[in-house]
Amino acid sequence: MTLSTICPLLLATPFAASLLELTVELLPLITKVGLRIVAFRRHTITPAASHAFEQDLQKLLRDIGRVIVRWVYNHLETADLKQALI
Repeated sequence: MTLSTICPLLLATPFAASLLELTVELLPLITKVGLRIVAFRRHTITPAASHAFEQDLQKLLRDIGRVIVRWVYNHLETADLKQALI
C-alpha cells in the first residue's frame, strides 16, 4: 500500500479527525520504532542484537501505550466539576 492510497483511506475513517491530535503526538514515537527497525536490519543479526532490539521495541511500545492511555483519559475529563464528582 502506498502513501497515496493510505492518506485517503485514513481521511475516510469516521474517527480520523477526532484522533488527529493523538496521531501527531504518536508520530515521534512511531518514527523511533521505524528507525530502530531499520538499524536492526542493517547490522548482523545475532542473539545479543535481537535481544537488544526486543528490549528497545518493548520500551517504545510501552511508551506508545502510555501516550494513548494518557490522551484517552485526559479527553474523558469534563469541564463540569459537578459531573466529575458523580
